[in-house]
Amino acid sequence: MEISFFDSDDLPVPPRDTRIVALNAQLWPDGRRVGVEVQITPFQERPDLHIHLWDEQGHELASASAVQIRQHQIGFTLHLRQPETHSRYQVSAFLVYPDPSHKLGVVDRATTVVQGP
Repeated sequence: MEISFFDSDDLPVPPRDTRIVALNAQLWPDGRRVGVEVQITPFQERPDLHIHLWDEQGHELASASAVQIRQHQIGFTLHLRQPETHSRYQVSAFLVYPDPSHKLGVVDRATTVVQGP
């Protein structure tokens, strides 16, 4: 009996074909946290994922990294040091294979906008 952890349509892909399928972010009501959800194509080798949050002036407010992620859906909560009053934020995700043997680096990136209060 063969055990499959993926739908037949979602076969794991090699590092060079791994992509970010969806990036969603939402400011929490307290104005101090941003929830980020990332969906990635199923992968054969575990990538790293880096998330960055910027204000409208391009200042980085928060970031998070996950090394060798195991799942193709992952969530983060970015904590802001102070409640922000900006009307828009930019969230960027970078999917990376840092292993020099791959010679790939960043294989995909995605950006979304979060509306503030």
